[in-house]
Amino acid sequence: MATITALTATTFDDGSRLLKVDGNLDLAGVGAIETRFYAFCGGENPRVVVDLSGVHFVASLGIRLLLQAAKTVKSRQGSIQFIHPTETARSALEIAGLDSLIG
Repeated sequence: MATITALTATTFDDGSRLLKVDGNLDLAGVGAIETRFYAFCGGENPRVVVDLSGVHFVASLGIRLLLQAAKTVKSRQGSIQFIHPTETARSALEIAGLDSLIG
């Protein structure tokens, strides 16, 4: 049975955004959330917190998604933080060199 990957986004009054990812960050999972995920990382000076507590598997495409999001946010003078990563997600962040962004 395939896991459906979902993205829940909350924008707060101060403009900061909380993105909650549930499911797998594999080909299908990234395809299901990629456009919306990147949209929430845009704008001027974005402040993004990504909750990875529901991520069960991270493929290379998932690493690319997280790495590209971090680069995009940084290039727009914003901040991004990854919170509550599962052991699988933490390992992927470490491989990508993003472990300094784990909060």
